[in-house]
Parts: sequence; structure tokens; C-alpha cells
Amino acid sequence: MDSFLGSGRKRTRPARRTTITAGNVIALLFFASAVGLLAASVIFVWQHAPSFPDRERLVAASRLGPDGNPEAPVAPLPLEPEKPVREVSEAGVAPLQLDEPLRRAPSTVTLPEPPPPAPERYRLVVIEGANLINVRSHAISLGSITAPSPETVCTTESGETWPCGRRARTALRRLIRRRAIDCMPLEEELPEDRPLLASCSVGGIDLAGWMVEHGWASPVEDAPETLLALHRDAREQALGLFSPTPR
Repeated sequence: MDSFLGSGRKRTRPARRTTITAGNVIALLFFASAVGLLAASVIFVWQHAPSFPDRERLVAASRLGPDGNPEAPVAPLPLEPEKPVREVSEAGVAPLQLDEPLRRAPSTVTLPEPPPPAPERYRLVVIEGANLINVRSHAISLGSITAPSPETVCTTESGETWPCGRRARTALRRLIRRRAIDCMPLEEELPEDRPLLASCSVGGIDLAGWMVEHGWASPVEDAPETLLALHRDAREQALGLFSPTPR
């Protein structure tokens, strides 16, 4: 009942008390001391300002040498002479001022010799004769030699005939077999009415030299001396076409 009646009464909150601690007192003392020092410094500077040396005397004192005498003034650095302005054309290139015509100086560089032309390699060639090779695109005849055609028939000293042309073709076929040949043309342009003259080899063996050496071909009149010597040896040894009893 008392609590119900008392709920209608207006309650008042007690006033807060301000408590001054020792820390607050010390902070106030430090602040007052700082203000006092600042004020004393301002007063000191104000009273003694006329006795400070002015800027001009400080500058003059800084220019005195070790002996107390003024130092000699430093001479200014010499200025670089002005360079003439380079004239540049509209294309952004300066024209050359020539006193005389240009002359090409002799070169001191020794140019290496160009490498020799590489031979052409042909694969799966067809041997149509002892001196006729079909390389698919054209026909090649071995230079510096002559050889019998496949239809040529030779006669021995005893009067017997034998197919020397086909035998010579077979000898060349057995040498080449199915290997690729390397040929260097002896003519600049490909003839239209005859095979191209070329120097050919297979596995490093010169075809023309091999045919002459084994007596299946003869050198032409202006052939190299090496072929002429091989031909003489083949005749003396009765090889190939010079055999008395061909097989």
C-alpha cells in the first residue's frame, strides 16, 4: 500500500559533487608554469632586442677570412660562348654545309668470296642411256663424254656382235641404283631441243669419270686431261667397250 501511494510522489535526484583530485591540481600547476615561462621569454626578448647584431653585420662577419680580413670577392664563372643555331629544314634534316663535293673514301673491308653454287639434287631418276638421265622435269646428258645409245650394237675383232649400248646403260644403272644424284649444270639456260649438259655425281663419285674409267664412255676432244688419261688406261686394260670378249 505504501509503495502504491508513494509512486505518485515526485522524486528528486541528488546533486553531483565535483571532486578535485591531486592529478587535476598538478596539471593546473604545470599549465600555469608554462604560461609564466612563455611570458618571461617574450619580455626578455623585447627588452634586449636592440642589443642583438643586425643582419648586415652578421653577413659581413661571415665574409671575413681566417686572418680577420675580408676575403677577395669570388670571380663569376665565365659564360660559354653562344653556339650558332643549327638550321633544320621542314623535313627535320639539317642541310650539310659543304666546302667541296663529296668523294667516296676507299674501302678497307675485304669482302669474302661468294660461296660456289650448290648442285641440284634429283631423286628417283630414270637412266635412259649410258649418257642420258631423265630427272622427271628434264633430261640431262653428262658433260665432256660420249657414250653409245641403247640401240648401238658393237662388233668384236672376231666378228661377233653384242649390244654394247645396252651394256653401257646397265653399267650406269648398277652404279646409281635408286640413289639420288647431284648435278651442276654446265649451261645457263635449259635447251629446248636436247638434254642439258651437266656434271653429275652419286655418293661422291663423278659419273662421267666413272664411265670413262670403266671403258663405257669416251671423252670429247676438249675434255679435261684427267678424262683423257682414264680413257687411255681403259683401252690398255681392255675394259668395257674395248673388251675382246664382252660379257
